[in-house]
Amino acid sequence: MRSTRIAIFSEIGDKWTADDVLVHDETDFVLASMLASFTSNDDFPEPIGVLYSVDAPSYDEMLIDQIDGATEKMGKGELDSLLNAGDTWVVE
Repeated sequence: MRSTRIAIFSEIGDKWTADDVLVHDETDFVLASMLASFTSNDDFPEPIGVLYSVDAPSYDEMLIDQIDGATEKMGKGELDSLLNAGDTWVVE
């Protein structure tokens, strides 16, 4: 969901004008990359905040989906049978 943002400023110095103000779009990868490179140039302001945002599932969501899919396919399983499966040995 996109929202309109209005930048309000009272002074940007004698080096910049209002025409130099860029309204950031955090879904634009190229713009985010350009802003990220500002940190290596002392002539530009330090970028802070969200530089790039992607509407994608999080790691947690994908992990839960993977576990649910495996459980649905193979059943819940039992820890005891897992621990005793394959090559086992006894420590005396």
